[in-house]
Amino acid sequence: MRKPFYRASRKKWFVVRSSGKFIPLHEDEEEAFRIWNQMLEQSRRPGDPRLTVAALASRFLKEQELLLKPDRYKHLEHYVCVFVADHGGKRCNEVTKGTVAGWVNATDWGDYARRDGIASVKQMYKWGMAKKHLPENPIATLPNPKPDPRERVLSEDEHRRLIAVARCQKENGKEFALVLIASRCGARPQQIREVTAGRRSVRPTGRLVRGSQAFRLVQSAGPFPHPVRAVPVAN
Repeated sequence: MRKPFYRASRKKWFVVRSSGKFIPLHEDEEEAFRIWNQMLEQSRRPGDPRLTVAALASRFLKEQELLLKPDRYKHLEHYVCVFVADHGGKRCNEVTKGTVAGWVNATDWGDYARRDGIASVKQMYKWGMAKKHLPENPIATLPNPKPDPRERVLSEDEHRRLIAVARCQKENGKEFALVLIASRCGARPQQIREVTAGRRSVRPTGRLVRGSQAFRLVQSAGPFPHPVRAVPVAN
């Protein structure tokens, strides 16, 4: 590409591409040369600045289908295809961090699905850079924080309702209700699994033996199932 030249008739600086096309730059000489240098820099970069999102996605998914397990590929393909449906006609360098953030925020997905959506698009762009399909990655620094944990502590009312529903089930309902009660008392899943008929008492006072230590189960004051605490019994 030759250096810019000034056309007095147009009062503007121009540059001629190798194809012979005249490209207008700017009226100001300094700004015209800045634009020209920027064009030179872009022409030296690998990748196609005209590549569309749909074209990049097609290349990306074609390779990933050969590398990933079917379930993992379907998961990735889903999010990439949804993004392509909304932004496939754009050039890859026209997509910004705001484009991707606005895309996921416009969906009715949960926090984890939105995180997976952003991760899938970022993975596609990162792959495009590694394969030299893209001259730059405009979403490389897009934040994608991990959502808050899905786990939470149930309220006493929620726990009480779970027990009531469990007791109404014909198959293993009562057993599951006992597991719920035991977990509310502070027992860990492993401890609950270790309890056998020989290690419990059906007497009202209740007695649990773990190793050489015996515990007495005492009903605490308050609404059910707020209930039971284990008090060590002297040997």
